[in-house]
Amino acid sequence: VVSNSELCEKIAEALHSAAKQRKCPLVVHQCEFVGQVVHPRRNLSVDFIIFAVDGQVTHSISE
Repeated sequence: VVSNSELCEKIAEALHSAAKQRKCPLVVHQCEFVGQVVHPRRNLSVDFIIFAVDGQVTHSISE
């Protein structure tokens, strides 16, 4: 998923909510660059990757 930060957050919340209702494990990673997902994790087991295109993810994480 690629969108602005606000929509990315809503999508992540909806995915987690749906997974919780179905009692299914779910891994959602929010980032701005592919390297933020691939490099730290050699065994990539992420169900959804959400890319924010407006820089707000990095800003909110740094705070």
